[in-house]
Amino acid sequence: MSDDLYARYSPDFKHWSSWQALHRDEKNAKVGVFTGELAIPERERQKYWGYIEQYQKLDVPWTADEEAAVGWILKKEPDFFDHSLPFMGYLQFLFEPSNHESWRIESFEATISYGMSGLSSEPKDKNIWRMRDQIPWRFKAP
Repeated sequence: MSDDLYARYSPDFKHWSSWQALHRDEKNAKVGVFTGELAIPERERQKYWGYIEQYQKLDVPWTADEEAAVGWILKKEPDFFDHSLPFMGYLQFLFEPSNHESWRIESFEATISYGMSGLSSEPKDKNIWRMRDQIPWRFKAP
């Protein structure tokens, strides 16, 4: 029996993917290093990007504001995230030790890398852009 680490993601902190097993890095097994990849299939993102394209045609302060776009999508289709998880806004980790009595987590570190399109638009108010670069994803389902 071995220790296991899982991860899952959510776009809105309410609807979550299933737990995905991360794999123990045998080169660093003594310190409990795990590796893995969470990815979203392209077909899961298609409807979302269709909505984003519609949003970008609206007269809004910033057509590249995904938080505002998500709010707009949910006004049109309140149950959208009930059947689609098209991006990762939040991550959760679950550690299950093989022997619950002998483990005490002393530290936890996650290294996360991601990619995103370089295509964007400038906001009508240039201050919005400066602020958004420093604000993490914060949309949470009502």
